[in-house]
Amino acid sequence: MTYNNPTQPNATQSHPTHQQDWVYPQDSLHLQSPLKQSSAPTIGVVVPIYNVAAYLRRCLDSILAQTYKDFYILLVDDGSTDTSLAIAKEYVARDERFVLFSKPNQGQSSARNVGIEFFARKYEHCLLRQIGGGAVQEYSVESSDHNPYNIQRVYINNAHHKNPHIQSNSLESTQSPSNPKSLDSQIDPQTPTEDKADTTKALQLIAPQIDYIIFMDSDDYWAQECLEECVKVSDGVDVVWFALTTINDGKFIYQGYSENSHTQIQKFKHSGLPTNTQVTAQELISHAKKEFLIFAFQGIIDFRFLQRIQLQFINDIYSEDVFFGLMLFSQAHTIYLLDKALYYYCINPQSSSKYDTNMQKQHLPVFIQELYDAFGNAYDAREYYAFYSTLTGALALIEFIQSHPQNPNIQMLKTNYASLLVGWILGLLPSKDPWHIFTSFPKLAPYLTKNINLGKLSGFKKFCITHPRFLPLLRLVIIISRKVRDILKPRKDSTKTH
Repeated sequence: MTYNNPTQPNATQSHPTHQQDWVYPQDSLHLQSPLKQSSAPTIGVVVPIYNVAAYLRRCLDSILAQTYKDFYILLVDDGSTDTSLAIAKEYVARDERFVLFSKPNQGQSSARNVGIEFFARKYEHCLLRQIGGGAVQEYSVESSDHNPYNIQRVYINNAHHKNPHIQSNSLESTQSPSNPKSLDSQIDPQTPTEDKADTTKALQLIAPQIDYIIFMDSDDYWAQECLEECVKVSDGVDVVWFALTTINDGKFIYQGYSENSHTQIQKFKHSGLPTNTQVTAQELISHAKKEFLIFAFQGIIDFRFLQRIQLQFINDIYSEDVFFGLMLFSQAHTIYLLDKALYYYCINPQSSSKYDTNMQKQHLPVFIQELYDAFGNAYDAREYYAFYSTLTGALALIEFIQSHPQNPNIQMLKTNYASLLVGWILGLLPSKDPWHIFTSFPKLAPYLTKNINLGKLSGFKKFCITHPRFLPLLRLVIIISRKVRDILKPRKDSTKTH
């Protein structure tokens, strides 16, 4: 099931409705490599890119250095304002397995979802007009019956045009019997004359067929054997979930087990769940209890399974990996827990600035910068976005749980995460509500069962959730409660020392 957010009137996210006024050509640009001879699984790699020029080469070099070679890479530039797009083009020129899409900034979820849709061949009816040549062929997306994320440019290695085994045919500018408009009439008259020779090329972009999909953040990198180790244990499982190593400003901080580790595989192992073996969804969820099953880039997913359950990332939110992981694993049959750190998760100064109280407007993603005007500072705008994201994700999870009443694994999510999610949301209550999300609070009612415990003032909290106009009062009570706790805590500590 695809979960998008219907509540936010996001003016920056343009989802134009295209009229199908073009008879699409039968000639197609197939990106499947003619060099593939083996029956080994093919992996689709999706890399969202946004202002990571300082780290992007390290990321893409680690992909090219993989010991396993049967993969294709879709790079999705999400409106970068630095040199990230230019760097991405370099890699398209270097290796024909790279394809690059460019679109407006809409967040990491949108870029990952573009990858899912690309490999599902949702974009094969795009009308592409060639506007640039050379080692990298550049196309503008002229029209499409499916372009929800407003992809504007597509960049493809020129080898796809030169290789005789790959169909790369141009469609001459002629009038179709069912469409009197010629392709020439769709071309902007301001197009430079030097590009006119190529403007009559219209292509269907056919994505390669893949067996597994994996996501990668563009400021992180892989161990050389990452894909190879995944493929070794992939037979018969829906997800291979591997461990990772966290690096903070160049220092290794999470290797092996740690109470604060981001490596959930090692936490599970420490608490008794077997690793380096297959487990069922029921075993995983039962064992995790209140431990969120966070997943985005930590492994490979059987692509047929992902298409069957029709799962995408929730758009327009932060912490999308929390909700994606819960929905993914609760629908899986078997998961392989691979206790090998194959991914280097990097916390760099740029990502750390997200939590800096002195952060500036430019540190905010473009699609949420309107919140800066509402709050007058970037930090509170970011905090509101975190609240909005958590509530939106929780509401999507409720919808997901309600739509699968007969699935015991999915119903277990309600038991495990109800109080945790509601408490998380209440802890983030903002001073203002510019996106008018407070009105959605009553939808949390399915989580407010009699046995749910929200800690102190539990009854008052439940009342405010079902009566949103009292939420500002609840926020004030929570703030006062925290201040009183902070004042009394040193006294308790000092009493213990005497």
